[in-house]
Amino acid sequence: MHLSRRTRAEACMPRPHPDPRFTLIASSFGLGMALLDVTAGNVALPSIRADLHTDAAGLSWVVDGYTLPFASLLLLAGGLGDRLGARRLFTAGLVVFTAASAMCVAAPDIGWLIAARVLQGMGAALFMPASLSILRSAYPEPVERARAIGIWSSLTAVTGASGPLVGGALIHAFGWRSIFLINVPIGVLGVLLALRFVQRSPASATRAFDLGAQAAGAFGLAALTWALIERSARGWSSPLIVLAFVCAAGGIAAFVALERRSADPMLPLHLFRDRTFTTTAAAALVYAAGFFGGLFVLSIEFQDVQGHSPAAAGLLFGIVSVFFGVTSIVAGRLAGRYGTRAPMVGGLAVLCASAVGLAELPASAPLFMEGPLLALTGLGAALVAPSMNAAILASVPSSLAGIGGAVLNTSRQVGTALGIAVFASSFHGRPAAEAVRLSLGCAALLYLCALALASRAPAPASQKDLRRHSGRRPLSPMHSTRRMRGSGAAPAGAPLPRTALALPRPRIAGARRGIPRGPGRRSGMRAAFPPGRQRADFPHGRSPAQSSIPASRARPRSGCARTRAGSLAG
Repeated sequence: MHLSRRTRAEACMPRPHPDPRFTLIASSFGLGMALLDVTAGNVALPSIRADLHTDAAGLSWVVDGYTLPFASLLLLAGGLGDRLGARRLFTAGLVVFTAASAMCVAAPDIGWLIAARVLQGMGAALFMPASLSILRSAYPEPVERARAIGIWSSLTAVTGASGPLVGGALIHAFGWRSIFLINVPIGVLGVLLALRFVQRSPASATRAFDLGAQAAGAFGLAALTWALIERSARGWSSPLIVLAFVCAAGGIAAFVALERRSADPMLPLHLFRDRTFTTTAAAALVYAAGFFGGLFVLSIEFQDVQGHSPAAAGLLFGIVSVFFGVTSIVAGRLAGRYGTRAPMVGGLAVLCASAVGLAELPASAPLFMEGPLLALTGLGAALVAPSMNAAILASVPSSLAGIGGAVLNTSRQVGTALGIAVFASSFHGRPAAEAVRLSLGCAALLYLCALALASRAPAPASQKDLRRHSGRRPLSPMHSTRRMRGSGAAPAGAPLPRTALALPRPRIAGARRGIPRGPGRRSGMRAAFPPGRQRADFPHGRSPAQSSIPASRARPRSGCARTRAGSLAG
């Protein structure tokens, strides 16, 4: 009997959690592979075209073959993670992505490479949302979790800055296949770490997902992208192009209809009733079309028009990435201080100016003329991206923050696919230099359209507005903690004094109901009961001022609430 009790007690004890640092490493491996694949892939496009004997349309499918499934499956992946478990989905995504990278290395022709890129996009769509979920399970403490997510997020800037440089060096030394080959050992190590150290997350069948709506949306998006890429070669009047546009409209309409009738939709359509949410999502789509389509065009200009090597092209892209990473650190503070609309509009204006400057720049321009324009491109993008994130998250309830972020990411991926499709079609029948100039001019127009959309979004209250209206500086918990700890008033981790948080005092319910304020700072219970009299001196604990309130409107108080009220009164 004693052994059975001990055995049951040991079985009920929680198992020790695996070292969360290995979970962070595994999650970072997945993020690093996905970002390196995107940033280094732009540098590899001219080498792929020369080796596999394809044209600009084929190159656009190399990029869109990855982007389309990633955008189409991003919303579905969140539901799959809840249903199957984040660890299982993360591991499966890494396996698919690693196997697809090996297929890219062995690609004998452009069709094989595009098919492998489609599998890569599917794998990335599976493990990217799940990577944050496994971090949340590994770090249950909010402070440690915030630190881990900060490290995870900082890899975006590091990989974005180093991706073009690493990719250019690898392509220059070993060829374009090396940028996919490097994913294989990283992916295998990430899978082993996930299987060994990532904690199993419980699967939940509470959330359903509609495969019909998912298929309709993916079909409509793929048909639209195909029509935009092929219309320059086949013409607008081609029956296949017209049929593709009809299929795209039908697929998107079917997706909206199925989501509207679904009891548990992947995309809650009521979110689009908010003007800030709608205009920001639309601006993100148009901005991504101009920005990532422009990067696609610059990759061809640097190597085909200007004659740079892949390593030199990587250095030029590195200017954009470095300024993006450095400015992103400050851009979030600007959005908190001045609101999200000002940095968003300013960043889009900077991007428009840089696109016009790059379009008018001659092919033989020296680096001291081209470098500042590339730096402006990175600076403008860094002002836009965090502001869009903050605007979307501020326009949705906290319970739908994940869906809001997924909508923003999907808008960016859809814009990327459409922008590359449109810009790639401009190379058909034109010299490369003329097509580059035309595409960069279109990018400037897209930035202007995004600027017009962003300027129509309602401006949320900034910290500066709050100070102007309240007459004092509003203190967020982060700001007040930084001020107190930075001045040496309180040691790190110590509770802050009440005077450090300049928060308004909560008003007592009785004061809201017309009870006159008494002398002194406290108006609630002292105004309700005359001096020297307590609640117990009146029948049912109600003062003459409260007796006029109907009993149905009086809120019952618990014992703890009565104790707090008594302490306020006496």
